[in-house]
Amino acid sequence: MPFDSQLNLIDLVNAVNKELNTRIILVKGWGLSNVEQLSSNPNIKVVDHVPYDKLFPLVKAIIHHGGIGTIAACLKAGKPFLTCPVLHPLGDQHFWGTLAFQKGVGLEPLPLKKVTKEKFIESIRKLLSDSNLYLNAKKISEQLSNENGLAKAIEIIEKI
Repeated sequence: MPFDSQLNLIDLVNAVNKELNTRIILVKGWGLSNVEQLSSNPNIKVVDHVPYDKLFPLVKAIIHHGGIGTIAACLKAGKPFLTCPVLHPLGDQHFWGTLAFQKGVGLEPLPLKKVTKEKFIESIRKLLSDSNLYLNAKKISEQLSNENGLAKAIEIIEKI
Protein backbone atom coordinates (compact mmCIF):
# COMPACT_ATOMS: atom_id res chain seq x y z
CA MET A 1 0.00 0.00 0.00
CA PRO A 2 1.48 3.39 -0.92
CA PHE A 3 2.34 5.54 2.06
CA ASP A 4 4.21 8.59 3.24
CA SER A 5 6.44 8.45 6.25
CA GLN A 6 8.95 10.86 7.71
CA LEU A 7 10.78 7.86 9.13
CA ASN A 8 13.44 6.25 6.96
CA LEU A 9 12.02 2.75 6.71
CA ILE A 10 15.22 1.29 5.25
CA ASP A 11 17.18 2.51 8.28
CA LEU A 12 14.42 1.16 10.51
CA VAL A 13 14.60 -2.32 8.97
CA ASN A 14 18.38 -2.34 9.38
CA ALA A 15 18.03 -1.24 13.02
CA VAL A 16 15.52 -4.01 13.78
CA ASN A 17 17.81 -6.59 12.22
CA LYS A 18 20.82 -5.34 14.16
CA GLU A 19 19.19 -4.77 17.57
CA LEU A 20 17.03 -7.89 17.64
CA ASN A 21 19.41 -10.14 15.72
CA THR A 22 16.56 -11.53 13.64
CA ARG A 23 16.14 -12.39 9.99
CA ILE A 24 13.63 -10.35 8.01
CA ILE A 25 11.63 -10.93 4.85
CA LEU A 26 10.45 -7.61 3.47
CA VAL A 27 7.66 -7.66 0.91
CA LYS A 28 8.12 -4.51 -1.11
CA GLY A 29 4.61 -4.24 -2.50
CA TRP A 30 3.72 -0.76 -3.68
CA GLY A 31 4.94 1.15 -0.68
CA LEU A 32 8.69 0.74 -0.73
CA SER A 33 11.33 1.67 -3.24
CA ASN A 34 15.08 2.16 -3.15
CA VAL A 35 15.69 -0.97 -1.10
CA GLU A 36 18.99 -1.77 -2.83
CA GLN A 37 21.00 -1.00 0.30
CA LEU A 38 19.23 -3.86 2.09
CA SER A 39 20.34 -6.43 -0.48
CA SER A 40 23.88 -6.60 0.93
CA ASN A 41 22.59 -7.82 4.30
CA PRO A 42 22.34 -11.65 4.29
CA ASN A 43 19.73 -11.52 7.09
CA ILE A 44 17.28 -9.42 5.09
CA LYS A 45 15.49 -10.77 2.03
CA VAL A 46 13.54 -8.30 -0.09
CA VAL A 47 10.86 -9.66 -2.42
CA ASP A 48 8.45 -7.86 -4.73
CA HIS A 49 5.49 -10.06 -3.84
CA VAL A 50 4.81 -13.42 -2.23
CA PRO A 51 1.78 -15.65 -1.61
CA TYR A 52 1.04 -15.12 2.07
CA ASP A 53 -0.57 -18.54 2.43
CA LYS A 54 2.81 -20.09 1.57
CA LEU A 55 5.07 -17.69 3.49
CA PHE A 56 3.24 -16.97 6.74
CA PRO A 57 3.24 -20.55 8.09
CA LEU A 58 7.05 -20.49 7.82
CA VAL A 59 7.75 -17.26 9.74
CA LYS A 60 7.67 -16.48 13.45
CA ALA A 61 5.57 -13.28 13.31
CA ILE A 62 4.26 -10.72 10.84
CA ILE A 63 4.26 -6.93 10.70
CA HIS A 64 1.85 -5.39 8.22
CA HIS A 65 -0.52 -2.52 7.42
CA GLY A 66 -3.64 -4.07 8.96
CA GLY A 67 -5.79 -4.88 5.95
CA ILE A 68 -8.34 -7.60 6.56
CA GLY A 69 -6.90 -9.87 3.87
CA THR A 70 -3.46 -9.84 5.49
CA ILE A 71 -4.99 -10.30 8.94
CA ALA A 72 -6.97 -13.29 7.65
CA ALA A 73 -3.75 -14.81 6.26
CA CYS A 74 -2.02 -14.31 9.65
CA LEU A 75 -4.92 -15.94 11.50
CA LYS A 76 -5.05 -18.88 9.09
CA ALA A 77 -1.29 -19.39 9.49
CA GLY A 78 -1.59 -19.17 13.29
CA LYS A 79 0.96 -16.37 13.58
CA PRO A 80 0.83 -13.31 15.85
CA PHE A 81 1.25 -9.90 14.29
CA LEU A 82 1.70 -6.17 14.67
CA THR A 83 -0.35 -3.83 12.53
CA CYS A 84 1.07 -0.48 11.48
CA PRO A 85 -1.97 1.15 9.88
CA VAL A 86 -1.18 3.37 6.93
CA LEU A 87 -4.66 4.91 6.82
CA HIS A 88 -4.95 6.37 10.30
CA PRO A 89 -7.24 7.62 11.70
CA LEU A 90 -9.25 6.88 8.57
CA GLY A 91 -9.93 3.47 7.11
CA ASP A 92 -10.40 0.04 8.60
CA GLN A 93 -6.80 -0.95 9.30
CA HIS A 94 -6.67 0.40 12.84
CA PHE A 95 -10.07 -1.18 13.59
CA TRP A 96 -8.94 -4.67 12.55
CA GLY A 97 -5.62 -4.30 14.37
CA THR A 98 -7.43 -3.24 17.54
CA LEU A 99 -9.80 -6.19 17.29
CA ALA A 100 -6.83 -8.55 16.91
CA PHE A 101 -5.21 -6.93 19.96
CA GLN A 102 -8.41 -7.45 21.97
CA LYS A 103 -8.48 -11.12 20.91
CA GLY A 104 -4.87 -11.56 21.99
CA VAL A 105 -3.41 -12.49 18.59
CA GLY A 106 -1.71 -9.18 17.85
CA LEU A 107 -0.15 -6.22 19.55
CA GLU A 108 -1.89 -2.90 19.91
CA PRO A 109 -1.72 -1.16 16.51
CA LEU A 110 1.16 1.24 15.94
CA PRO A 111 0.06 3.70 13.23
CA LEU A 112 2.80 4.31 10.68
CA LYS A 113 2.52 8.06 11.26
CA LYS A 114 3.40 7.53 14.94
CA VAL A 115 6.21 5.00 14.51
CA THR A 116 9.54 5.84 16.06
CA LYS A 117 12.58 3.59 15.99
CA GLU A 118 12.30 2.98 19.73
CA LYS A 119 8.55 2.16 19.70
CA PHE A 120 8.91 -0.09 16.67
CA ILE A 121 11.81 -2.11 18.04
CA GLU A 122 10.16 -2.47 21.45
CA SER A 123 6.92 -3.64 19.80
CA ILE A 124 8.75 -6.24 17.74
CA ARG A 125 10.69 -7.41 20.79
CA LYS A 126 7.36 -7.99 22.56
CA LEU A 127 5.84 -9.61 19.46
CA LEU A 128 8.68 -12.12 19.25
CA SER A 129 8.63 -13.00 22.95
CA ASP A 130 5.00 -13.01 24.14
CA SER A 131 4.05 -16.70 24.33
CA ASN A 132 0.35 -15.86 24.88
CA LEU A 133 0.18 -14.27 21.44
CA TYR A 134 1.47 -17.50 19.91
CA LEU A 135 -0.95 -19.70 21.87
CA ASN A 136 -3.94 -17.53 20.96
CA ALA A 137 -2.95 -17.33 17.29
CA LYS A 138 -2.56 -21.12 17.14
CA LYS A 139 -6.00 -21.63 18.75
CA ILE A 140 -7.70 -19.36 16.24
CA SER A 141 -5.89 -21.08 13.37
CA GLU A 142 -7.15 -24.44 14.60
CA GLN A 143 -10.71 -23.10 14.86
CA LEU A 144 -10.52 -21.77 11.30
CA SER A 145 -9.13 -25.08 10.04
CA ASN A 146 -12.02 -26.99 11.60
CA GLU A 147 -14.70 -24.75 10.11
CA ASN A 148 -16.26 -25.61 6.78
CA GLY A 149 -16.71 -22.06 5.53
CA LEU A 150 -18.53 -23.01 2.34
CA ALA A 151 -21.07 -25.18 4.15
CA LYS A 152 -21.61 -22.45 6.77
CA ALA A 153 -22.12 -19.81 4.07
CA ILE A 154 -24.66 -22.02 2.27
CA GLU A 155 -26.49 -22.62 5.56
CA ILE A 156 -26.71 -18.88 6.28
CA ILE A 157 -27.81 -18.01 2.72
CA GLU A 158 -30.51 -20.70 2.71
CA LYS A 159 -31.98 -19.26 5.93
CA ILE A 160 -32.55 -15.91 4.23
